[in-house]
Amino acid sequence: MPPSTTPTMLMTEHQRRASSMLIVEPVEAERPVTHNAIQSLRFGSVSVTDSFANALERFRERRFTHVLFSTADNSMPGPAFVANLLENDPRVIAVPCSRDPRTEEVFELLQVGARGFIVKPFTPEMLDIGISHATNGEPISDVVLQAKDRNEAFAALIAGCLDRLAVALRQGRQYEGARREAARLKEVLQNTIRLSHMFCQGGPERFSRDLETFMLKIGGGPASRLGRLRRKLKTKRFSTEGDENDPSDTN
Repeated sequence: MPPSTTPTMLMTEHQRRASSMLIVEPVEAERPVTHNAIQSLRFGSVSVTDSFANALERFRERRFTHVLFSTADNSMPGPAFVANLLENDPRVIAVPCSRDPRTEEVFELLQVGARGFIVKPFTPEMLDIGISHATNGEPISDVVLQAKDRNEAFAALIAGCLDRLAVALRQGRQYEGARREAARLKEVLQNTIRLSHMFCQGGPERFSRDLETFMLKIGGGPASRLGRLRRKLKTKRFSTEGDENDPSDTN
């Protein structure tokens, strides 16, 4: 399923008009389908080619803001194609699409600079959401992309998102700007959780266990906010109940 998105995350009319899309699709029957779907999203211009090699040649001739490419092209490895695109223009937004995406294949594309991915078959709405997230969403952090323990890196990102969201929600009681930021951060958190379950190591069940372990670890230290609160509550309970209760008892 495509990620849910809010109107603030979708590309604006100005973004669409200023954008130019290069579609790379080796399957002849699928080219007009993708082309028509992209055109319906009101991009400034849409161009189609059949291979990575031809796409790179066309990319050197003119600038495209987005490249939507099928991973079915075997003329060169997908990561090499993305690396070549970014070498020519680091600003390009490269979005892979596949009928049967393998986790490690997609993650390798993200590691070299691809932005998100879209699963075939897609509807114009799915394309809109996928391309909008690639354009306006936050890319996966290098902390995750280069991490030896991917689950712990994703857990750290989720914890950071929660912390920033909590601050924005608190400030949002007084400031309109903070309420808008809280709405954006809520979507960032949802997207981070979605990506975590897609690209975690060992499957979602293992990730849930690793996430729980990480949260307990950062919440248990007295230097953390949660740790300080737990310590304060223990002290308060001990002072009101008397010496017969051990202040270190957490039950």
